[in-house]
Parts: sequence; C-alpha cells; structure tokens
Amino acid sequence: MNSIYELNSRDHELGHYRVYDMDTLKSHVTEAGFKVKETGGIFLKPVSNEQIEQHWTKEMIEGFYKAGQHFQENCAEIFLVCVKY
Repeated sequence: MNSIYELNSRDHELGHYRVYDMDTLKSHVTEAGFKVKETGGIFLKPVSNEQIEQHWTKEMIEGFYKAGQHFQENCAEIFLVCVKY
C-alpha cells in the first residue's frame, strides 16, 4: 500500500469507493453545498478486525468506542451532521 487513502482488498470486497480523513470529508460535503453542523468518530481502531476478534475482550472494545469520542479524527468510522444551505 502506497498511501493511507489507497483501498485494500478488503475495502474492495466491501464495496468501498474511497478512504476519507475528516478534512477531506468536510471539504467534499461543503463543495456539494452542505454546511457541517457536527463531526464525530465512532471507534478508535489501531489494529485489524481479525486481531480485535481474536484478542480483545468486550471491555477493550467498549473502551476503544469511548476513546473514539475523544479522538474522533483518528477513528475508523467518522461522520458529519450536515444541513443544506
């Protein structure tokens, strides 16, 4: 993989089209005519899904969901709440 924005084989399997960071996502939605009202992150994910499934406890997973609230721009899933203006 040459870039963090490059899709891997799993991304292709899941039908992903691109990888966003928060700044690029905000830029694309504002260019489309939306105003960003809120940003967020769902899950801080420092390892692969397979590693999580094999080695993490339920408490660890819950902890990384909570950590995602504080480090939203580093989350595996990010979101925006937008309005059309």
